[in-house]
Amino acid sequence: MPIVCLDSGNSRLKWGIWLKGWREQGSLAYTDLETLEELGARWKTPSRILLAQVATESRVAKIEQSIPHWKNRIEKIRATSFLCGVKNAYLQPETLGADRWCALIGAWGRTHRASIVVMSGTATTIDSLDSKGHFLGGMILPGLGLMRRALARETAKLSFGKGDFTPFPISTFDAIATGSIETHLGAIDRAFLRLKEKEEDVRVILSGGNSRFLAKFITLPHQQIDNLPLEGLRRIAFEKNIEH
Repeated sequence: MPIVCLDSGNSRLKWGIWLKGWREQGSLAYTDLETLEELGARWKTPSRILLAQVATESRVAKIEQSIPHWKNRIEKIRATSFLCGVKNAYLQPETLGADRWCALIGAWGRTHRASIVVMSGTATTIDSLDSKGHFLGGMILPGLGLMRRALARETAKLSFGKGDFTPFPISTFDAIATGSIETHLGAIDRAFLRLKEKEEDVRVILSGGNSRFLAKFITLPHQQIDNLPLEGLRRIAFEKNIEH
């Protein structure tokens, strides 16, 4: 029977169906959750339904209402001190966001190497994972769009508009766009250099809605892995089959 993986982020719900490989994956705005009924009709009897929750409880309730026969079967995954080969260094391990925890597990399961795991969406997280699978810590930044909207909202003369990255911006919109991108690149570079002091081989792993755009500007060794939290969720589902 299939496993259903749900990643309820700040802006969208990402979902995947695993049955000896990914059979389907997709994402939905929370205003379009009624279409989940069709998903439930196609996969009526999954063996497990795992959820990494960042969204509010009200949004999770809407997810459950959209697929009523799944309602009491959804397992909410929370961070722990150790799982699937990843050791969590957070002072209070359970306070690490479920999406970050699942992304780290997904990244480790795919690469088994020292990595800077970047999840770029509404917020951007930049997490350091060493070659032993130890999550050392990480950063949270406003996402690319959130940075630009915050400037437009909180300043008198910096309105929101389309801008492009350029080495020497000579328009306000380009200055804002370039600043938000360079802020992300700088944070990633610094995290990379810190981990490189401990590890010989380090790679940046990018995932999330803005990751393909961000990848255009990264000069460090990197790779793109879509839907890392879903990858982590399906590995958690098979935890007993994973070598620790």
